[in-house]
Amino acid sequence: MIRILSIIPALLLALSTTISFAEEMPTDRPGRAAAGLVSISAVVEAVDLKARTVTLRTEDGNVVTMEVTEEARNLDQVEVGDILEVEYYESIVIFTQDAEGDLTPEAKVAAKRTPKGDKPGMAVSETVTIKVVVEAINHDTRVITLKGPEGKTMTKRVDDSVERLNEVKKGDEIVIQLTTALAITVREP
Repeated sequence: MIRILSIIPALLLALSTTISFAEEMPTDRPGRAAAGLVSISAVVEAVDLKARTVTLRTEDGNVVTMEVTEEARNLDQVEVGDILEVEYYESIVIFTQDAEGDLTPEAKVAAKRTPKGDKPGMAVSETVTIKVVVEAINHDTRVITLKGPEGKTMTKRVDDSVERLNEVKKGDEIVIQLTTALAITVREP
């Protein structure tokens, strides 16, 4: 059983989906950006208010039963035959900048629920920004050593798809911004 709102990635895996990534390169700094949108639509097959579960059938016939957490209000408004629509968006942007000193990760969250009495629905987004410092870089082998906010280091090979790596130097800060957004709506057929 899957818990709605608490295990969103499991929901996305349980309901077969496809994702496409759009890639853009920042123009003023070395880096990479990727984004994708997943849309899922499923018909409500059963609702158990006491157990707070909903059984859904996707367009391709997959059936999944999910536990609905208390954060999702208005479950009593969901009926057999209603359509659950989920949109999940994720983007990641990685770019370099001159070292600014503060490596403390930042997170911003925004959430909204439907009013009491309406069909259930919610939207939530989160942006996490993490900064790491380039401790060492070998441009020939494309191997980079990064130091994170807690002082730990990690050495990795940089993928060939990252352009302008030759502009990255020791002491640069690499900023990683991960944004996820999820919207769930229930509508009558």
